[in-house]
Amino acid sequence: MPQNNQWLIPALLGAFFAAIVTITTKKAVGNEVVGINPSAVILIRGIVITVLFVGVLTYEKIWPSFFTGGRPLMWAIVSGVAAAASWFFGYWALKLSTVSKSYPIDKLSVAMAVLLGVLLLGDKVSITNWIGVAAMIGGAILATKSG
Repeated sequence: MPQNNQWLIPALLGAFFAAIVTITTKKAVGNEVVGINPSAVILIRGIVITVLFVGVLTYEKIWPSFFTGGRPLMWAIVSGVAAAASWFFGYWALKLSTVSKSYPIDKLSVAMAVLLGVLLLGDKVSITNWIGVAAMIGGAILATKSG
């Protein structure tokens, strides 16, 4: 695969919007006393996402290819189940804690994804990459320490 930096802007935009999701989710779930149940937030979010992407699929006229996806469609469904579980547990933790405590742990998913990429997809990771992964893990631990 050619190495270029075309991925960087979309990756940064994805991170930015994920941060917006985190802050708006915390406003929605509130705390243990006030706020919406995390499952309700996931339902509302799922409806919004579904409506938006049905619009995109319709606009792009890609419905036929969507339903003939075969194995990639199966992986997309598994991905959706995993995303729902991730949202549920992440939102539950967010309801019980603060963003500064729960989301550094939630974002250990980055380190876990690298490890799973190596184990399951055969990704090649350099020693520099592993140092970065270790720094993420250390950073999550430090970010959640009290005092």
